[in-house]
Amino acid sequence: MPINSPAEPVWVANIRCPWGGESLYLSEEEAAEFISDPDGHAAKHFGISKLEYIEWLNCDGAPLCKHRTKGGDRCRNMTGRMQMRPKEWKTKHRAFFCSSHDPDRRKAK
Repeated sequence: MPINSPAEPVWVANIRCPWGGESLYLSEEEAAEFISDPDGHAAKHFGISKLEYIEWLNCDGAPLCKHRTKGGDRCRNMTGRMQMRPKEWKTKHRAFFCSSHDPDRRKAK
């Protein structure tokens, strides 16, 4: 009787995060899904959409200001700390004004 039994192959994938990367240990089925759509699989792992995942990476995990400039662009100022976990980031991203665009702060000046 063998001490070790045959094991199912395990695939290791590294996904990008604001803090560097995370290793995922995938079954053969999950590896096929990852290979066909790496960003989609990473987003699913974090519980956010693919577009949210890409934006989360692009702003280094920091929630950004909800203000729109006169030209219609979004403010790039942070409203929270960097490297937030995706679900926390999602609740704060574009939900608050930065100190430059906060209407309450402007009234006080």
